[in-house]
Amino acid sequence: LRARGNQSGARGQGTMAGVKAEIKREGGDNTKGSAQHDGVDYELPDLVEAPVYYPTSAEFKDPFTYINSIREEAEQAGVIKIIPPKDWLCPFMIKDKGDDFHFQTCVQSVNQLKNRHGPNARFMARVRNFHKRQGVPLPVEAPVVDGRQVDLHALCQAVEERGGAAAVDEKDEWAHIASALRVGRQPLSCAQRVKEVFKAHLEKYAEAVEAGVPMDDVPDEEHFVQVRKRFSRMATSSAAGNAGEEGDEENGDAFGFGEGGFYTFHSFKRRADDFEKKWFASWDRSVTPMDVEREYWRVVEGGDLLLRVEYGNDLDVSSHGSGFPTPHNAGEDLKGYIQDPWNLNNFPTVEGSLLKHISPNGEISGVSAPWVYVGMLFSSFCWHNEDNYLYSINYMHHGASKTWYGVPGADALKFEEVFQSEVPELFARDPKLLFKLCTMVTPKVLTGQGVRVNHTLQRPGEFIVTFPQSYHGGFSHGFNCSEAVNFALPDWLPFGRASVERYKDKKRSPVFCHERLVLMLAILDRKEDIGSQQEWIDSELRHVVEREKQPAGVDRFGAAACCGEREAASRSGSIR
Repeated sequence: LRARGNQSGARGQGTMAGVKAEIKREGGDNTKGSAQHDGVDYELPDLVEAPVYYPTSAEFKDPFTYINSIREEAEQAGVIKIIPPKDWLCPFMIKDKGDDFHFQTCVQSVNQLKNRHGPNARFMARVRNFHKRQGVPLPVEAPVVDGRQVDLHALCQAVEERGGAAAVDEKDEWAHIASALRVGRQPLSCAQRVKEVFKAHLEKYAEAVEAGVPMDDVPDEEHFVQVRKRFSRMATSSAAGNAGEEGDEENGDAFGFGEGGFYTFHSFKRRADDFEKKWFASWDRSVTPMDVEREYWRVVEGGDLLLRVEYGNDLDVSSHGSGFPTPHNAGEDLKGYIQDPWNLNNFPTVEGSLLKHISPNGEISGVSAPWVYVGMLFSSFCWHNEDNYLYSINYMHHGASKTWYGVPGADALKFEEVFQSEVPELFARDPKLLFKLCTMVTPKVLTGQGVRVNHTLQRPGEFIVTFPQSYHGGFSHGFNCSEAVNFALPDWLPFGRASVERYKDKKRSPVFCHERLVLMLAILDRKEDIGSQQEWIDSELRHVVEREKQPAGVDRFGAAACCGEREAASRSGSIR
């Protein structure tokens, strides 16, 4: 019963009729249970499938008119999917030039996206503190055998269960331990390397534990991976955007995504494909999207299985190149797609977009200029809503599916309350946690507390649109490449104002000055006919004027103050 538009008639705008019934998940059966290897079962919640819309070729010509036509219905879901007409076949420009597409990844510790200090983390803290006292600190990265990271906690437990290292040596059981750890497809060939890892990392620690030496399991924060600072849209201001403020990790939650390797598009594909093959090597049947979803939450919720993946995220098209045809990567034969309004390089400046007026100095990376994302199995985009509560649109160019979860903007405050109650210790350490895109909470918890959560599976050639203030998150099912950008329609204006007020409370700077945008739109209103935008602009301008009339000494300006726009705001009374 997915909301798939007018399925019995023309492929026009979608409908949400019947969407609130219990719905069978897209991408697999609805049976409970988990994988065919050792591990706990993970029962997925019954989520409503996000609406899917099929615009006609005529409707598809004007993206903002189309999105506005479905807005009242679609915003109730927070996240929707738009499938282009069958004759819209935009080419992917990176695939054939993948050796020239260079990028650096970040490293994500999936098992710590919720449980920062779960059993695995506490064990590793004890081991690290022990080695530190011995004067031989362990490296941050886990040891690797046959291309797979070794879970030292699981290795230590496996050896202990068999009576200790001496007993394992005597019975020649290292191959059995390699098999239990799922290290390599040929455990016999990995046995010696697994033994060497134990000797180097765990043998002295295990001997000390057996001798009764007390161990300190307080996590050593310097070993948490430092937050990777991308010089992105927020780097020029006092706040570092969704990554948190500069220097924030020293006083807040030190957990973040560390710097990964350097790859080309093709070399990362080989890395991602190899990881996926090894992860599911022991499965005796084909893997469904629901299987991947269960595996993901099994790791996130459990917290005790070491899992680090890489993600090429936030890759600015100005320095890396776009997956869409542009004048820089395509010829005249693709001129139609170069100029297409659904080409995300054009999207922020299409007629009706407000974002073309936000910056006097050009594009804002990741907001009005797209970012490319190159993922692998379990690469995560953690719960967040967009900067300044903007709309966003994401197009998948190539590869494996992505799971998306979306919360309607109307449930945003309830989402935040439940989120904070689920990980209170993380918020105690860092009140700005929601801005940092590094934490996942299962939809099962959210729906259990009355938060509406919608689910969808994005495939190549499909657009995902998120609506203002909507929280969303998800993960990749394998190697893929997508591209995303923000946009704003007139109905977004009150959400933008609300974001400014929220950021003031949280001491966070907005991406751009909301008041300046309102004033620019008001000036344009006098010069040209902007039609349906006028009502929204008039309302927002009245708020700017009322704030200007507040007594001196009151912080009247919010974003205007931090954007250096006091002088412009002071003239707002004479604009109309």
